[in-house]
Amino acid sequence: MGKGSEKSLAEMVAEVTNDGTENTSTQNVKSVNGFKVFKENLEIYTGVKGQGLAIWVPSEVKKQVEMLCAKAKTNIPIRSMAAAMIMAFIEEHRRELNNL
Repeated sequence: MGKGSEKSLAEMVAEVTNDGTENTSTQNVKSVNGFKVFKENLEIYTGVKGQGLAIWVPSEVKKQVEMLCAKAKTNIPIRSMAAAMIMAFIEEHRRELNNL
């Protein structure tokens, strides 16, 4: 898979949160399972105490995550949202990531 066909984390989040996105049934199942893992991770990382470590992201990525947190029905800390997204992606694509 070439770099031009890879999706950014922001694009993947937009696809999951966009009601108008059309996917094949296989992609829908993968998205549903990925979103389930995301929600499980969100529960794990919400309320985690401690300072944590910094990861630098482009300001546009941070803005996208902040917008998702602001639109959430409950108060979700940005670091919980980001950690859940990253871990869900890692869990779903571990094999591909190990082959980088």
